[in-house]
Amino acid sequence: YLKRSDRAQHWFFKELPRHLEGDLVESFLTPATVWALAGGLVAVTALSATDSHVQSGLQPGNSLGTGNKILTVAAHPLMLGGLSLAGLGISELADAKKPALIFGTMVEALAISQALTFTLKLASQRQRPDGSDNQSFPSAHTSAAFTRAAVTESFYGPAWGIPSFAVASLVGFSRL
Repeated sequence: YLKRSDRAQHWFFKELPRHLEGDLVESFLTPATVWALAGGLVAVTALSATDSHVQSGLQPGNSLGTGNKILTVAAHPLMLGGLSLAGLGISELADAKKPALIFGTMVEALAISQALTFTLKLASQRQRPDGSDNQSFPSAHTSAAFTRAAVTESFYGPAWGIPSFAVASLVGFSRL
Protein backbone atom coordinates (compact mmCIF):
# COMPACT_ATOMS: atom_id res chain seq x y z
CA TYR A 1 0.00 0.00 0.00
CA LEU A 2 1.43 3.34 -1.08
CA LYS A 3 0.60 6.70 0.47
CA ARG A 4 -0.82 9.32 -1.87
CA SER A 5 2.44 11.23 -2.26
CA ASP A 6 4.31 7.97 -2.88
CA ARG A 7 1.68 6.99 -5.45
CA ALA A 8 2.01 10.35 -7.23
CA GLN A 9 5.80 10.08 -7.23
CA HIS A 10 5.60 6.50 -8.54
CA TRP A 11 3.25 7.61 -11.31
CA PHE A 12 5.40 10.58 -12.36
CA PHE A 13 8.77 8.81 -12.34
CA LYS A 14 7.78 5.25 -13.28
CA GLU A 15 4.41 5.18 -15.07
CA LEU A 16 4.56 8.41 -17.10
CA PRO A 17 7.89 7.57 -18.82
CA ARG A 18 6.61 4.05 -19.57
CA HIS A 19 3.39 5.47 -21.05
CA LEU A 20 5.26 8.04 -23.14
CA GLU A 21 7.64 5.45 -24.52
CA GLY A 22 4.79 3.06 -25.35
CA ASP A 23 2.71 5.83 -26.94
CA LEU A 24 5.60 7.03 -29.09
CA VAL A 25 6.46 3.54 -30.29
CA GLU A 26 2.83 2.58 -30.93
CA SER A 27 1.94 5.88 -32.60
CA PHE A 28 5.01 6.78 -34.62
CA LEU A 29 7.02 3.69 -35.39
CA THR A 30 4.62 2.19 -37.87
CA PRO A 31 5.48 2.21 -41.59
CA ALA A 32 2.46 4.37 -42.48
CA THR A 33 3.31 6.99 -39.87
CA VAL A 34 6.97 7.13 -40.83
CA TRP A 35 5.98 7.67 -44.49
CA ALA A 36 3.41 10.32 -43.48
CA LEU A 37 5.99 12.18 -41.36
CA ALA A 38 8.56 11.97 -44.18
CA GLY A 39 5.95 13.28 -46.64
CA GLY A 40 5.12 16.14 -44.28
CA LEU A 41 8.78 17.04 -43.99
CA VAL A 42 9.14 17.08 -47.79
CA ALA A 43 5.97 19.21 -48.11
CA VAL A 44 7.18 21.72 -45.51
CA THR A 45 10.53 21.99 -47.28
CA ALA A 46 8.91 22.38 -50.69
CA LEU A 47 6.39 24.99 -49.55
CA SER A 48 8.91 27.10 -47.65
CA ALA A 49 9.61 29.06 -50.85
CA THR A 50 6.06 30.48 -50.77
CA ASP A 51 6.13 31.36 -47.05
CA SER A 52 6.96 35.05 -47.46
CA HIS A 53 4.13 35.57 -49.95
CA VAL A 54 1.57 33.83 -47.72
CA GLN A 55 2.86 35.56 -44.61
CA SER A 56 2.67 39.05 -46.12
CA GLY A 57 -0.88 38.39 -47.31
CA LEU A 58 -2.05 37.33 -43.85
CA GLN A 59 -0.54 40.12 -41.76
CA PRO A 60 -2.51 43.28 -42.47
CA GLY A 61 -2.63 44.00 -38.74
CA ASN A 62 -3.68 42.52 -35.43
CA SER A 63 -7.20 41.39 -36.34
CA LEU A 64 -8.09 39.98 -32.92
CA GLY A 65 -6.95 42.95 -30.83
CA THR A 66 -6.81 42.18 -27.09
CA GLY A 67 -8.13 38.69 -27.81
CA ASN A 68 -4.78 37.91 -29.41
CA LYS A 69 -2.97 38.66 -26.14
CA ILE A 70 -5.43 36.55 -24.13
CA LEU A 71 -5.08 33.60 -26.53
CA THR A 72 -1.29 33.92 -26.50
CA VAL A 73 -1.18 33.48 -22.72
CA ALA A 74 -4.03 30.97 -22.40
CA ALA A 75 -2.72 28.65 -25.14
CA HIS A 76 0.95 28.84 -24.25
CA PRO A 77 2.26 25.25 -24.15
CA LEU A 78 3.89 25.79 -20.74
CA MET A 79 0.62 27.20 -19.37
CA LEU A 80 -1.42 24.24 -20.63
CA GLY A 81 1.25 21.76 -19.56
CA GLY A 82 1.67 23.32 -16.13
CA LEU A 83 -2.08 23.42 -15.50
CA SER A 84 -2.42 19.81 -16.67
CA LEU A 85 0.44 18.68 -14.44
CA ALA A 86 -1.04 20.56 -11.47
CA GLY A 87 -4.45 19.04 -12.19
CA LEU A 88 -2.87 15.59 -12.35
CA GLY A 89 -1.11 16.09 -9.02
CA ILE A 90 -4.25 17.37 -7.31
CA SER A 91 -6.32 14.54 -8.79
CA GLU A 92 -3.82 11.94 -7.62
CA LEU A 93 -3.71 13.44 -4.13
CA ALA A 94 -7.52 13.54 -3.99
CA ASP A 95 -7.69 9.97 -5.34
CA ALA A 96 -9.98 11.15 -8.16
CA LYS A 97 -9.55 8.50 -10.84
CA LYS A 98 -11.26 10.06 -13.89
CA PRO A 99 -9.70 13.54 -13.54
CA ALA A 100 -6.31 11.89 -12.98
CA LEU A 101 -6.80 9.88 -16.18
CA ILE A 102 -7.83 13.00 -18.12
CA PHE A 103 -4.98 15.17 -16.83
CA GLY A 104 -2.48 12.32 -17.26
CA THR A 105 -3.61 11.88 -20.86
CA MET A 106 -3.28 15.63 -21.40
CA VAL A 107 0.29 15.65 -20.04
CA GLU A 108 1.26 12.73 -22.29
CA ALA A 109 -0.44 14.22 -25.35
CA LEU A 110 1.17 17.63 -24.81
CA ALA A 111 4.61 16.06 -24.35
CA ILE A 112 4.29 14.14 -27.62
CA SER A 113 2.79 17.02 -29.62
CA GLN A 114 5.37 19.52 -28.41
CA ALA A 115 8.23 17.10 -29.17
CA LEU A 116 6.92 16.78 -32.73
CA THR A 117 6.26 20.52 -33.02
CA PHE A 118 9.80 21.46 -32.01
CA THR A 119 11.25 18.79 -34.31
CA LEU A 120 9.31 20.36 -37.19
CA LYS A 121 10.45 23.84 -36.11
CA LEU A 122 14.05 22.70 -36.43
CA ALA A 123 13.33 21.15 -39.82
CA SER A 124 11.37 24.07 -41.31
CA GLN A 125 13.55 26.98 -40.04
CA ARG A 126 10.89 29.60 -40.84
CA GLN A 127 11.83 33.06 -39.63
CA ARG A 128 9.52 34.87 -37.20
CA PRO A 129 7.89 38.07 -38.47
CA ASP A 130 9.91 40.09 -35.91
CA GLY A 131 13.13 38.42 -37.10
CA SER A 132 14.03 37.14 -33.61
CA ASP A 133 14.72 33.53 -34.64
CA ASN A 134 13.97 30.81 -37.20
CA GLN A 135 11.43 28.80 -35.23
CA SER A 136 8.06 30.31 -36.07
CA PHE A 137 6.53 27.30 -37.83
CA PRO A 138 4.68 25.28 -36.75
CA SER A 139 3.12 27.21 -33.89
CA ALA A 140 3.61 25.55 -30.51
CA HIS A 141 0.61 27.52 -29.21
CA THR A 142 -1.63 26.15 -31.95
CA SER A 143 -0.27 22.65 -31.52
CA ALA A 144 -0.95 22.75 -27.77
CA ALA A 145 -4.45 24.20 -28.28
CA PHE A 146 -5.41 21.47 -30.77
CA THR A 147 -3.92 18.81 -28.50
CA ARG A 148 -6.06 20.08 -25.61
CA ALA A 149 -9.11 20.12 -27.88
CA ALA A 150 -8.50 16.53 -29.03
CA VAL A 151 -8.14 15.25 -25.47
CA THR A 152 -11.22 17.19 -24.37
CA GLU A 153 -13.25 15.76 -27.26
CA SER A 154 -12.07 12.22 -26.62
CA PHE A 155 -13.22 12.33 -22.98
CA TYR A 156 -16.31 14.56 -23.19
CA GLY A 157 -17.55 14.12 -26.76
CA PRO A 158 -18.62 16.67 -29.35
CA ALA A 159 -20.56 18.86 -26.90
CA TRP A 160 -17.23 19.98 -25.41
CA GLY A 161 -15.00 19.00 -28.31
CA ILE A 162 -16.53 21.28 -30.96
CA PRO A 163 -16.16 24.46 -28.84
CA SER A 164 -12.63 23.34 -27.91
CA PHE A 165 -11.69 22.97 -31.57
CA ALA A 166 -13.28 26.37 -32.30
CA VAL A 167 -11.07 27.98 -29.63
CA ALA A 168 -8.04 26.09 -31.00
CA SER A 169 -8.86 27.46 -34.47
CA LEU A 170 -8.94 30.99 -33.03
CA VAL A 171 -5.55 30.36 -31.46
CA GLY A 172 -4.23 29.22 -34.84
CA PHE A 173 -5.65 32.30 -36.54
CA SER A 174 -4.13 34.54 -33.89
CA ARG A 175 -0.68 33.05 -34.57
CA LEU A 176 -0.71 34.05 -38.27
